[in-house]
This record gives sequence, C-alpha cells and structure tokens, in this order.
Amino acid sequence: DYAILWRSRRAGARSLRVQRALVEAAPDDELAWANLGNTLRVTGHLDEAVAAYDRAVALDDSDPGILSDRGLALSGRGDRREALAAFEAAIRVDPDHDAAHQNAARVHWRAGRDADAARHLAEAERRTRAAGGSWLRYRFLLDRVYRTEHRPNLR
Repeated sequence: DYAILWRSRRAGARSLRVQRALVEAAPDDELAWANLGNTLRVTGHLDEAVAAYDRAVALDDSDPGILSDRGLALSGRGDRREALAAFEAAIRVDPDHDAAHQNAARVHWRAGRDADAARHLAEAERRTRAAGGSWLRYRFLLDRVYRTEHRPNLR
C-alpha cells in the first residue's frame, strides 16, 4: 500500500541523513563508512554504496563483513566479476565467512555456473559442520543448485 511505501522511503531518507552525519563526525571510522554503505545499498543507491564501502576497505581491508557487503552492492549493480572478487577477498580474510560463501554461490548460480556455486556451498557446509553449526541450509541450497542444472531462462 502507498502509505507503507511512503513511510519506508521517509525512514530510508532519515537513516541516510543519520549515517551521513556519523561519517562526517568520524571520517576515519571504517564502520561508519560500512554502515553508510549498507544504508545506501538497501535504499538502492548502489554506486554511492560501492564508494562508501571502498572508503571503509581503504581504512580497514581485514573485515570480511565489509568486503562481503561491498560484493553485494557490486552484484546489485551488475558487476558480477568485481562482486566475486570482493566475496573471494572476504573468504581469504576469513575462510569461515558464511555470507561470503553464500553470496559468491548466488552470483555463480545466477550466471549459470552451477559447479562454482556448489563448490562454495559445499565448502560452507563442510566448515559449518566442522564447527558444530547448523549445516542443513547448505544441504537445501546444494539440492536446489543440482535440481536446476538445466534452466535456460536464468542464463
């Protein structure tokens, strides 16, 4: 309904103002830049989001969450190759970073590269099992990848 959309846009604009003020107050804080990037990404300002994440990464390139979120913004604007590079960078920093594996798998799957998607999901499942975590979501996602091997409409 229109009222919900209008309130949502107002909340997004308000959140952007707050995040921009935080970055202005703490320009050397990578988390402030990353949070601005997150807000820009979810409000659809993908180019600005990538720029904010770039600034966050320049301040600290060892946070896999920031690297993975940067990949999401890149993927959202259609830069698959750069997105995959960002997810791979996050995985190099933290091989157990579930979100980076899942996001890389999603980009590969949407591009029709099922084997690469399955590789990321299988690795995330293996690491999660070894840590004693809940691995069933990976099994579900792997089954989905294998069931959709022939999906010409998504290629």
